[in-house]
Amino acid sequence: MDINPVTTNIVGIFQSDLIIQSAIVESLKRIYDSPDEIDYVFNSLIKDKLTSQQYGQKQIDSFKTWFLNSDIPCSPAFRVDETKLPIITFSLMNSDEAYQFLGDIHYITHEDTDADWPPLAGPFNPVAYFPSSGIMQLPFPNTPLDDITITPGMFILSNAGTRYLIVDVLDTDIISLTPGIIADFTGCFLERKPKLVTSIESTRMKETYSIGIHVQGEAFYLIALHAILSYSLNKYKEELLEARGFEISTVTNTEFRRNNDFGQELVFSRWLNISGVVEHVWAKRVFKKIQEVNVQPIISEPDYGIIISAVDDDQNNPPVDEAGLPAQTDDPFTVRPQ
Repeated sequence: MDINPVTTNIVGIFQSDLIIQSAIVESLKRIYDSPDEIDYVFNSLIKDKLTSQQYGQKQIDSFKTWFLNSDIPCSPAFRVDETKLPIITFSLMNSDEAYQFLGDIHYITHEDTDADWPPLAGPFNPVAYFPSSGIMQLPFPNTPLDDITITPGMFILSNAGTRYLIVDVLDTDIISLTPGIIADFTGCFLERKPKLVTSIESTRMKETYSIGIHVQGEAFYLIALHAILSYSLNKYKEELLEARGFEISTVTNTEFRRNNDFGQELVFSRWLNISGVVEHVWAKRVFKKIQEVNVQPIISEPDYGIIISAVDDDQNNPPVDEAGLPAQTDDPFTVRPQ
C-alpha cells in the first residue's frame, strides 16, 4: 500500500514533545533576530517609578548583552552532570483523555487509500494505435481482454512502464487515450487503479508540560529569561502551538528558587507549565471500495408488485386486474416480488 503522508487525515500519535521543543527554540530565535523586542519585554520596569531606579535601561541593556551572547539550548529533562547552563528543559507531566465518548469517532470517518496496481489483463498487442487522435483498437476475440468490460478511467500500461488513462470507450474494441501520446504499446497491460477505504478513529488528550528555566550565578538573569520566554510564547502561541495542533493552550508559572540538584553550584530555576489539547488519530480498518455494481432483472413467478418496463413502454398505465392489482403478463420486463 502506498500511503502519502501529506494527503492522509491519519496523523497518528501527536508528537507533543517535539512540537513544544521546536516552539520554544523558534520563539527565542525570533527574539535573537529582533533584539529590540527585548525592550518591549521589560518596558514596565522603565515606566514604574521604583523599579526604574534599580532596574533601569542600564540593567536591561546588560541583560540584553548577556542574552544575545548566550547559547541557550532546549532539551528534555536533564542529567545534572551533562547540563550546560543556562538551559531550558521540558518534560511531560501528564496526558489525560479530554473527552469521553462511547466511541472514538473522528470527524472524518473514512478516506480513500491508494493500493498497488494489479493488472486486469495482459500482456497483449493492440491491433492499431493512432497517436494523433489517441484511438487504439484492441485485440478481440480470443485474447486476455475477452471477459473484461473496459470503461473510462482504466489505464493502459505501456512497454516502458508508463500508465495512460483511457479517456473514452468508443466501441467494444475501440478506446481513446489522450491525443498526442507517442509510446510503445507492444506487450502492454490493462490496469484499473484499485481503491481501498480506511476508517478513521481519534481521541483528544489534555497534556501538561513543565518547562524549566535554569540560570547559574545571577538571579536577575533567571527573572529576565523567564520574562523573555513568557513574552515569546504568548506572542507566537497562535502560530507555533495552536496552529500546529497543541490547542486551547494555557500557561501557569511556578516559584523562583535555588535548585539544589546542582549541589554547591549557585543555580536558580523557575518552571513554566503549559497545558493544551492534542488529537491522536489512527487507522481503524482498511477495506475494499465498491467500484461497480451490476444489476440484472429477476424474471420469476407471478403476483409481483414492482413493474420494470422496457423502453417506450407505458409506465404510467401498467395493466391491472379487476382488483386493481398489476395484471399477469408475459412481458419479460414485468417483475413482481412476492
